[in-house]
Amino acid sequence: MHLARTLRDFGNYAVLDFVSTLVHKVIYVFLQAYACWWCRAWDRYHAAGGHGRLFQMLGKRMGGAVPRLLGVPVKLGRVESLLGDSGLREGKEGRLRGRVPSAHDFEVWRFEDADADADADVQGADVRRLIEKTLSEWEV
Repeated sequence: MHLARTLRDFGNYAVLDFVSTLVHKVIYVFLQAYACWWCRAWDRYHAAGGHGRLFQMLGKRMGGAVPRLLGVPVKLGRVESLLGDSGLREGKEGRLRGRVPSAHDFEVWRFEDADADADADVQGADVRRLIEKTLSEWEV
């Protein structure tokens, strides 16, 4: 939890950041417990930074379900986490080591509405930079 970000995202309601962080971590615990580590696609779906296809798909669903179930907003940091894994966020080394998501991943992960569920400091320009990096990696 980052206090400065909490105050910007939720005002004085720090408990909402606790809930958001808890849900983010619950996704990790669920994937560690139930995802098949022996699957040949594990590396591609989980990704080196932990915010790959599995996290994104589950995070999208959880981000929609938690507000309905608990009646409070959550910010799971899906876009920010993926940008950090890709080395496009300031201060992050990029754990994906040059591997970037496919164009299909962006469609499946529904980043077109990323501004609605992303952290406040993540702009559409960040997502565009990640898409450009993806496209440059896929050029032949």
